[in-house]
Amino acid sequence: MVEIPENEMDQVLNAFYEGVCYLNAQGEVQYTNAAARSHWNIEEHKKHAITEQSVVIRALAGEEVRHELAQITPEKTLLVNAIPLLTDNTVSGVIVASQDVSEHVTIEQSAQKALDIFIEAMMDTAHITDINESLRRIATLLPQLLFIDNSIVFRVHEQTGRISFIGMFGSSE
Repeated sequence: MVEIPENEMDQVLNAFYEGVCYLNAQGEVQYTNAAARSHWNIEEHKKHAITEQSVVIRALAGEEVRHELAQITPEKTLLVNAIPLLTDNTVSGVIVASQDVSEHVTIEQSAQKALDIFIEAMMDTAHITDINESLRRIATLLPQLLFIDNSIVFRVHEQTGRISFIGMFGSSE
């Protein structure tokens, strides 16, 4: 096993993109790297959100928790692993590794909402044989898709009410 000098441990753990926390058997935060402090909003001398999370409570009880989502705030979601450290079959501490997956969760929720809207549009227009009427009804749902990066553009002719397909566009971020 490779030994890392104690004075270099901070540098090593701060090199990780993932948040790393060490809690003692009582659930008190003993060590965090910079990413973990950001993930869990950890400040010195304050009660920490990490100790209230079910994944940490379960790990302190001896359960190994892997790949579980933890909702920290309405805007922040972490993917968490919490592994109990055992000494003589007794939990002596917990290592918590976390990744901020908030952006991925937001994208997934947006995609699901878009899919739900399109399914609603399809169900709403399934019985209609006139394509213009179908497109007109679908076009009424498009404003709900303003939050989506990919769009379909239609033009409604003011006098005839006919809908013309203009094109599709999207971002590639």
